This record gives sequence, structure tokens and C-alpha cells, in this order.
Amino acid sequence: MKWLSNLILVVVLGGLIVLAGARLTTLLSNVPVAVARVSTQQEAVRPARLDVVVVSEGICTTCTSPQLFLDALQKQRVVLSIKQVDGTTEEGKRFIAQQKLERFPAVVVSGETSQGSELKQFLTQINSRDDGTFTYAVPAPYHEIASDKVRGLFRATYLTSPSCSTCYDVTRNAGALKNLGVNVTEDKVVTAESTEGKTLIQEYKVRYLPTVILVGDLEVYPAFQNVWPQV
Repeated sequence: MKWLSNLILVVVLGGLIVLAGARLTTLLSNVPVAVARVSTQQEAVRPARLDVVVVSEGICTTCTSPQLFLDALQKQRVVLSIKQVDGTTEEGKRFIAQQKLERFPAVVVSGETSQGSELKQFLTQINSRDDGTFTYAVPAPYHEIASDKVRGLFRATYLTSPSCSTCYDVTRNAGALKNLGVNVTEDKVVTAESTEGKTLIQEYKVRYLPTVILVGDLEVYPAFQNVWPQV
């Protein structure tokens, strides 16, 4: 009967080996799926690699800096490769023509711009192109390509009346202008009793004090243009 016991043992061992083999085959078949899942998860959290070209204005010291946009872009999950180009040089002019920019300073973003939902949502706030490139152009003052001039330069003169202690503080309008997206490039306070103040009152036919006198290129500030007729 020993041979029968050995036969049963062989059969049992064989069954176990078959089951183990089937289990191993199942596990091995799931490996590519698991690897693909991990790879997909890693890809989803991987920082996006972006190529950034900053087109600057080498002459205009009062032009708006694109740094605020760059700082905001840095806060996304990205790795940036940044190149600086002076828009007034031959290299800059060629790049501007290639990208069909209408003004600068500007920032051109390309690369993995569709990597991650947060980055995609951030980039929807600026102009996009069919090739996946995004362009951010600064608000005024900026260098306008068509006219080859700096647009948005103006000065604000706050004409005050020190003799009226209860009068409105006209310098508070500086904050109001900033809220309208107006970047004052030059401002000063002048008293109505001064020689310059008297000249301004006569030149601009000022009837009420205090007041603010704005002189310059204000056409490129849309929010200001919408509000000013009501003032």
C-alpha cells in the first residue's frame, strides 16, 4: 500500500504545483497593469517642464515688469527654463515677428503646457495659440510694436488747498487709479497757493479744489476709460 500513499502524495503535490503556477501566472499578468498604473500616477504629479522666453524692454525703465506673472507661474508645479531677450535688439525683433507679438514686455510659454489641471487652469488666463504656446503681455506702460513707442505714460498732479482742512484728500485718488489698473509713471502734489499751482489753475481752468490733473497717454487703460466719463 506504500505505492498508493506515494501516488496520492504525487497527485497532491502536482495539484499544488498547478495551482501555484496558475496563481503565479495571474500575478505576472497583472504586473504590467500595476506598473502602468504607478507610471500614470507618477506622471500626473511630475512637474511640467516649460520653456519660457521673457521679451524685455531694454530702454523703458517705466514699463511694467512681467515679474509678477513669472512669480505666479513659479508657484505652479513646474520646472522652468528661462531665456531673456531684449525686444529692441535684432534677435528680439526676429522673435517678436515670429511670435506675432503686438507689444512687450511679454512672456512666451511653451513645452508641457497641458501637464496638470492646475497649470492648465492658470494658463487659461492668458492668450493661447493652436501650437500649445501661451503668451502673456504686460499691462501699460508697454512698448507698442506698430508705433514703436512706449504707450501708457502719463503724469498725475494732485492740486491741493491747504487752507481747507475739511476738504477731501485728493491724494487718495492714487489708490483709485491703481485699482483701475492705471500705472502712474509720474505724480506730485502741488498746493493751489504756489506759483505752479496758480499756473495750473489758469492753464486748466480749474474751478474747484482740491482736484487731480491727469496728462498723458490714458487711452490704453480700458477700465479707466470706462469709469472716467462718470467722474
